[in-house]
Amino acid sequence: MKKKDLVWEIASGEQISVTVQFESYNVNGTLAVLLCGGDDFEEVITTNLPESILLPEMVQFVDINNFPKIGEWLKKNGVATPVGIFVQSGFCQYPAYSFKK
Repeated sequence: MKKKDLVWEIASGEQISVTVQFESYNVNGTLAVLLCGGDDFEEVITTNLPESILLPEMVQFVDINNFPKIGEWLKKNGVATPVGIFVQSGFCQYPAYSFKK
């Protein structure tokens, strides 16, 4: 499943057009959310925490460890909203977001 084209800023500062794709993690079948653009850009923006609580459909923890600004970007672009659930893993507390199909 894809979402409309959006603009994402990559590490170099370049802005690229991306789509949001919804997949499943092979390990446990939970929601995996990817940003995809062009022929060679693909980033998984969620984190698979199998030891964490069971989440409702279309809800997943976002990877703020590797993408510190992802939460604001998701809200600003109407892709997802925070649900107020957090889980600690290592030194990071990951927030759960509800994604829109």
